[in-house]
Amino acid sequence: MIARASQLFLPTLRDAPADAEAASHQLLVRGGFIRQIGAGLWAMLPLGWRVHMRIEQIIREEINAIGGQEMRAPTLTPAELWETTGRIDVPILFHLNDSGGRPFVLSWTHEESMTFLAREIQSYKQLPQVWYHFSTKDRDEPRPRGGLLRLREFIMKDSYTFDADKAGLDAAFARHEEAYRRIFERCGLEAYLVEAESGVMGGKESRDFLAPTGSGENELMRCENGDYFADAEAARGVAPPPELPPPLAAPELVDTPGVGEPLRLRNVPSRPDYEVPTKAVVDYLETHGMRRISKRLIASGALEVVATAVPGMKDILNARIKRREWFRDEIREPAVECRRQILRIG
Repeated sequence: MIARASQLFLPTLRDAPADAEAASHQLLVRGGFIRQIGAGLWAMLPLGWRVHMRIEQIIREEINAIGGQEMRAPTLTPAELWETTGRIDVPILFHLNDSGGRPFVLSWTHEESMTFLAREIQSYKQLPQVWYHFSTKDRDEPRPRGGLLRLREFIMKDSYTFDADKAGLDAAFARHEEAYRRIFERCGLEAYLVEAESGVMGGKESRDFLAPTGSGENELMRCENGDYFADAEAARGVAPPPELPPPLAAPELVDTPGVGEPLRLRNVPSRPDYEVPTKAVVDYLETHGMRRISKRLIASGALEVVATAVPGMKDILNARIKRREWFRDEIREPAVECRRQILRIG
């Protein structure tokens, strides 16, 4: 490393790029740490690379401390490995052919390569094994943004453990959890361990560390008691008891032809024989955050068509539906128009 600032390649900028919204993006560019080569493609300049190497060394020390063995797997991998695991059609994969027409993939993760190498483990006596590496990953990111936050090419540290039984797997998972906590602590980051969706990575369980930031994309759900954290797509909650008005002797349907969402009822005059004016119904819905009595969604899966419905104050997360094993390729609003009615509330 050059010791003299006069010799250091450090092209600083007075102003941040016009498209830089995240504070990290603005400061890294203005400070001369990084420069953009293309959409989602960034170069680490000398000062930025020095920071990267220091972070990498912190990670290396903590993973070595739990028995990790550092290695290196190639980014370019034969497509047949991905065909074997069924992930060859993942949308973010970069596909290419060599001069002989043989198909290859640019890896965005290395389960395929590591399990291929694990075939040489010949006995349970060789277990457990903890392998990790720092390697370049590529993904066909449709909307690169946020500087180093959403990239098409990046360097990632990933660990892979091989164990004789589930108890060993759980123990390895717990050791990694503690190692990551120490890594974030040494880097001065506030990070929360949360329940998460595995997504296209696969697997039965997933945990993420989320660091709160104004430029983040994930939503962190936190219990007010401070004892539960989850990504919004994986969060589990208990609905509070409903606050309902006194019940009627019997429900009565009030037809509202030609009216879409319930809040538009504000413009519908109340009939004299209504015990409760239309506006009272609207006010109740607004108080409880309900723009609709219910929300519905149709998901077309490989085995069946499934309809999802939730109360009007709730949201349907398409991402959670898409990850169900029966989902295939289509999520849509129902095409059939329904006759909308509301329950008269007394």
